[in-house]
Amino acid sequence: VTCKKIGDIVGCELVDLCFLRRDPEQAKWLEAVSEDPDGRFLREAPAHIAADREVILAAVQRNGRALEFAAETLRADKEIVLSALEEDAQSFRFASSELHADRDVMLAAVRRNGLALQFAVEELRDNQEMVLAAVAQNGQALRFASQRWQAEKDVVQVAVENDPGALHHAVPELRDDVELQNLASRGDS
Repeated sequence: VTCKKIGDIVGCELVDLCFLRRDPEQAKWLEAVSEDPDGRFLREAPAHIAADREVILAAVQRNGRALEFAAETLRADKEIVLSALEEDAQSFRFASSELHADRDVMLAAVRRNGLALQFAVEELRDNQEMVLAAVAQNGQALRFASQRWQAEKDVVQVAVENDPGALHHAVPELRDDVELQNLASRGDS
């Protein structure tokens, strides 16, 4: 075994070290996170672990659906929810309802899963950028858009290009539009 001074390793005389003493229970849960593929083990977590930001962040980075077992305060934490979305687009259904009004979070959600538009507050379901992002990702998201965008031919066209069945969610006048019907029938074949 070769022993060296820390100063020799980092190339300087003075070195600042910072030691982190972790609570043994937290360390146990962090280890469990690294070994559990689906995050369901958090179902049995005591409340203080479900509220432990470090444990929950590690869990959702491994499996976004672990967000389901996080404390409400952490399900409202943007960084945690966005990390969960990065790992699993379906995880947004576990996010706190207060984030359903957050434009940035909702935009990230619909870009990963257009159907997340169903969780958005009415104001965001009437936002052109939000709706276009949602229907471009999943044409069926048109059903959750405000009627204004269900009546907008350009938006319906994007939805139908993505999923021909989305035409069903357009207003009746656009369902009868020959150009959109042709686009839908080309997509069905």
